[in-house]
This record gives sequence, structure tokens and C-alpha cells, in this order.
Amino acid sequence: MVLIESEETASVLETPELHRKFLNVRYAECTEDEVMDIYLPEQGKGPFPVIVDIHGGGWYYGAKSSLKIKPVLQGLKRGYAVVSLQYTWSVHGRFPIQIYDIKAAIRYIRANASLYHMNPEKIGLWGLSAGAHLASLAGTGATVPQLEDLNMGNPQESSAVQCVVALYPIIDILKLEHQHRQYGMDPNEACTNDESMGGMLLGKAPCKVPHLCELANPENYITKDCPPFFIQHGLADTVVPFQQSILFADKLERMIGPDKVTLELFSQVDHAEEFFRTPENTDKIYAFFDQYLKS
Repeated sequence: MVLIESEETASVLETPELHRKFLNVRYAECTEDEVMDIYLPEQGKGPFPVIVDIHGGGWYYGAKSSLKIKPVLQGLKRGYAVVSLQYTWSVHGRFPIQIYDIKAAIRYIRANASLYHMNPEKIGLWGLSAGAHLASLAGTGATVPQLEDLNMGNPQESSAVQCVVALYPIIDILKLEHQHRQYGMDPNEACTNDESMGGMLLGKAPCKVPHLCELANPENYITKDCPPFFIQHGLADTVVPFQQSILFADKLERMIGPDKVTLELFSQVDHAEEFFRTPENTDKIYAFFDQYLKS
């Protein structure tokens, strides 16, 4: 499989116009990747509801505060604090360190909420692709001990969030190859491939470590206590099969109710297209956040 890095995902956005920000804040000490950027609205004292940005990049690359954070930073003018996470790349550490990172970051935000004028009871996640996988896993698996290392800090704090936005998420790694073949696409995530994105994340080809695939599957932790989800996927996605979102949303709806799950599918839209970052689509995402983080 050819892994192609996106400049938009890997390049950091310069923000000289933003003055209330704290860059490269450490939230854990296991790897050098465990840092976050915190942005606050230019006006107001807070406490501000929090949107946590989780970047994509196949788990093996990508940058916090990349160019793709532009729609998320619009939250500053809407009264939100924005936190952009760097998590451990798969080339620096194997799963489950990535979900340990996300949950350690959530606990750090809660423990230090007053310092940064954030509301610890109003935290939402916004993830893209591999980042949407981690956001979904944090959303459904908030109370799952196997998905958390409390030694990474602030063990007294909860890892739960109030809502999740998941754009073109990877959900079930074991089904990626079959779903691609089913719709005549190149199976770029072959189950037997050690060098696939899933293989790099897990340390071996997914079919060789099914127990890790099950551990990494957000569907396995869905309960009636899961937060609301807003999911979007392109029907022409050549990287992550759209069936991943359909099956996940269906299982969520059956457990937490259709009123708490929004699934939107778009014809002729491929993976991570600009379509997802248009003003119109960004407005829809913020309408969801407003419902659950400002009520």
C-alpha cells in the first residue's frame, strides 16, 4: 500500500492574530507527541465550553493545529475554547497508547479547567478520519478500564465527554478490506498487510491480532450512557468505506435513540474533501455543538 501524506494534514497553521493561546502544553509524559494547543476566545472570561480537535493522518502522521483546524478555530468567535491535540503516532508507539493519550488529555483539561477558563462539564470532540476513530472510541469507551492508563495523570478526573463529531471515521479495522472489495475499490487496507495503516497501528497485520482490532472498535463499548454523535461520510470515499459510519450509527441509534445520532452521507464526496470544511457544513456542526455544549 502506498501511504500518501497530505500537506493540509501535516502543515501547521500559523495564528499570529490569535493572542489568547497556550501552545505545546504537556498533558502526559510517555512520548514526545503528548502535547496540546489551547486557544481561548479573544473576549470574555469564561468558563468556555470546550471543543477538542483530534487530527487525522492514518494514526502514523498528522499535526495538531494543522491547516484543517480552520473550521474548528471558528469556534472561538462562537464562544468556545478550542484544544488541538497531538497524540502518539503509530511509528512512535503502538495501540492502545493513542486512546490512552486522548483520555489523558480529557482528564488534563478537566483538572486544569479553571487555569484556562474552560468549562469542565462541557467538552465535545471533533475528529477527522483516524482522529474520528479515536474520538468515537473515547466517546463510547469513557468508562472502559482497558482503554485508559490512569498513571498518565489526573486519575481522579472523568474521561467522559458530552458529544462527539466524527467525520469519515474508521470504526472496524477488520472489515475495511471486505468493504472496499464489496464496492469494487482497491483494498488499500488489506487485512494481511503488516504495513497497512491498521497494521502500523497494531504492530502486525490486523488479521493477525484480532483481539487488538476488537479492543480498538468503538462499537464494542456502546451503552445507553454514550454521548450524542454527529457523523458524516462521503459515499465516494476511497480511503475509509462509508459502511463503517452506517453500521456504527445504526448500532448507536438502537442503544441511545435516533434523536441523539445524526448520520449524513454525501454522494460523489471522497475522503477528507474540502466539502466538509465549507461554511455551510461548519454551521451544521456548530449547531450540533451548541445543542449539547451550550444548553
